[in-house]
Amino acid sequence: MTTKFNKNSETIKIGFNNLWPTIVMLEEIDQSVSVDVYNELMSITEFNKNNNLEENNLFDLDSEIFKDFKNNVVIPSFKQYISKIFSADLDKDFSSYKLKSWISKFVEGHGVSLHNHSGSHLTGTFYLMSEEHDKGGRIEFLDPRTNANRGYPSILRNQFLDIVHQPKTGDILIFPSFLYHHVHTYYSNNRFCLAVDLTLYEYDD
Repeated sequence: MTTKFNKNSETIKIGFNNLWPTIVMLEEIDQSVSVDVYNELMSITEFNKNNNLEENNLFDLDSEIFKDFKNNVVIPSFKQYISKIFSADLDKDFSSYKLKSWISKFVEGHGVSLHNHSGSHLTGTFYLMSEEHDKGGRIEFLDPRTNANRGYPSILRNQFLDIVHQPKTGDILIFPSFLYHHVHTYYSNNRFCLAVDLTLYEYDD
């Protein structure tokens, strides 16, 4: 019996083939924009009372600053990733999409254990305030290829190392939601990160 190729399958080409790359995008926005969003966040009664907005969708709040940030920073960042990596258009190639956002607040001694964002397709982290770069709080991404480094000689293991980034105010990271990551313990004052999950919906056949 002959096995048919899936119509979406790729074939191996002559030369070196980069199979299943995991692309993480790092961009920066003007720090004044981050400061405006941070100041708006501090003015929210719910945040000041509960000390978090983790159970809310920030973009559902009645705030022009948050709406502007969503429309002028968040959505264009996802559009840039989708266009560059998938050669797709967020507005035209999907029937709809959903954004869910929340604030991760880091205080002294706080970190985030290993996790991914199952149920969504892309994840963005927008660092509204992140200073004191020598005080920990690095985000670390793990190789998604399970047991890929097993048995390799040590001289080759640099191909499988975890990837770390020390965030600063205004940094944007966009990455596939399946990518496991954790945040090292932070040893300074408050740091605020807006996390956003993007879920895509395709057109019915």
